[in-house]
Amino acid sequence: MLPLTRDTATRVANGLPEAARSRIEAAFAGFDAMPMPDPREEDWRYVTLGVDLADLELPEAPGSPMESDPAIAPALTALAGRALVIDGTVVSVEGDGIASLAAGGDGAWAAAAAARVPAALDKFAAAHHAFGSDGVVVRVPSGVAVAEPYLIEVQAVTPGALVLPRVILDAGDGSQASVIVSYRSPDGVALTVVPHVEVVAGANATASVTIAQAWGDQTTAIAQHHHVAGRDAALELAETGMGGRFARLHLTIDLDGRGSDARVLGLYFGDREQTLDYRAFMNHNAPS
Repeated sequence: MLPLTRDTATRVANGLPEAARSRIEAAFAGFDAMPMPDPREEDWRYVTLGVDLADLELPEAPGSPMESDPAIAPALTALAGRALVIDGTVVSVEGDGIASLAAGGDGAWAAAAAARVPAALDKFAAAHHAFGSDGVVVRVPSGVAVAEPYLIEVQAVTPGALVLPRVILDAGDGSQASVIVSYRSPDGVALTVVPHVEVVAGANATASVTIAQAWGDQTTAIAQHHHVAGRDAALELAETGMGGRFARLHLTIDLDGRGSDARVLGLYFGDREQTLDYRAFMNHNAPS
């Protein structure tokens, strides 16, 4: 396990393409200077986190995978591609248009910046940018309609870890694509996960993301999304929130293009002392 220090951030940066290194250096400076979120802040009002990033460490390598999801994967008869992410590392990927960010060159990292969750959002976002080293990128060329969904299984399994998975959907002009993300971790294992989901829909594109959130009962999850819609683009997001000791979704949608549209659907079910915390911000930056 690796502590959340400058040396660790430098180690992460050294393993990435040049385009990603300056981001890590700047993000660590922000992470180091930021306090933990305070419930007196408006965006964290009524929240008792119960964790401190100072107590967490990064896994040096992904842990052992959980068994296959008993519900999601068997229900999907055809897929455009799929990936498995364990403890923030992409361990397998297959299909056209889907790839590991860590294995990509400068071009992949440049494309990933288009809808990046701001590192200044809070200390969790800064930690993701300072220490996150991998992710799954789905890139659909302009004019291409992908009929089948992409399935991305995201698991967090290492006790006491800070896990930083990332999913990026880059839908070119006039394209159509859908991504299903399955979040899971074992019950009884205390860990913290900060998933970033970032979506860019070009002009006249349709980009759909479905989240099946089934974290374990001792997982603290701070999910952060940033979705951007171009001219006449359509964004769709649906989430089922079922798991986690504390599970938060901070969603930002920027309707940047004239005539763009977003549809957000959610279903959640809390149990006993579980907290499910949703914050949504939709910015109408263009007319119609």
